[in-house]
Amino acid sequence: MAYGGGRFVALGVVQNGGWYERLSVYGSPDGIRWRRFWTRQDLPAGGRDIAYCGGRFVISGVSGGRTLVSTDGRQWGFQSFVTEGGSRLILSSVAFGNGVFVARAGWRRSRASPKASSPFPRTS
Repeated sequence: MAYGGGRFVALGVVQNGGWYERLSVYGSPDGIRWRRFWTRQDLPAGGRDIAYCGGRFVISGVSGGRTLVSTDGRQWGFQSFVTEGGSRLILSSVAFGNGVFVARAGWRRSRASPKASSPFPRTS
């Protein structure tokens, strides 16, 4: 769960009958009343972490190692993150606290940024 822009945003799943689950995002203004903001029918349940940083929610670990980004928690799009050298990062985990955005790329490396407005040096 993450808080930003005046709302809580959390990851969840929706069952479409039987064992078929899909990634869903839920939102709440107060942490008590929740409603489903977004579901992507072609994405299996997933998403490892969510963080809010620099006016954006970031969900890591989505199917295929993809990352979702949203400014409001309702509309989501895929975004690739790259290193300063141009290598694509597959984010498996994200967190934000005390002005530092931390992301784990793959399963071994972590990357931290002291700039809350710019989680990574460059995006594409």
